[in-house]
Amino acid sequence: MKAKNRYRNRVEVLKEYEITQGYRQNGITKEKCELFSKLMKQLHYNVYSTYLGADCIKTQEDVDGHFNWAFNKTVEFFKECGYKITNKKNVKSLHKILRTYFIEQYYKFGGITDDVLNYKFENLFKYEGTKDKESMAEMIEVYFLVDSCFEELK
Repeated sequence: MKAKNRYRNRVEVLKEYEITQGYRQNGITKEKCELFSKLMKQLHYNVYSTYLGADCIKTQEDVDGHFNWAFNKTVEFFKECGYKITNKKNVKSLHKILRTYFIEQYYKFGGITDDVLNYKFENLFKYEGTKDKESMAEMIEVYFLVDSCFEELK
């Protein structure tokens, strides 16, 4: 009985062929992973580099305003680079998910969890390397949402 409990929370690492198969089945490309990783890193940078601290950003309205500004700045940056972000409904969904994530993982702690966010965004769209089932499922879900925000990328 103890042995079963000890391994219950064990992470199941996918084999290389399972990762490759997952990418193929879902149409995931290295190029898009790199682009989406840059998008997430840019958003993270915009939030982190302009965050004035919990003593300045005190209310939920302040948090929302700061995140909305950083998100919109990120979208504008990618538009200026020539990417067409056109699906407003999906951009709204992406905004909502990322806003919730940043509130729970960053603003709630007064901006002191920056390394956690950096690591998360560094690895979310990492194409090479190992993945477990949970991180693969998360990557696929966010990949499709981000991909749906852009006009056709070749």
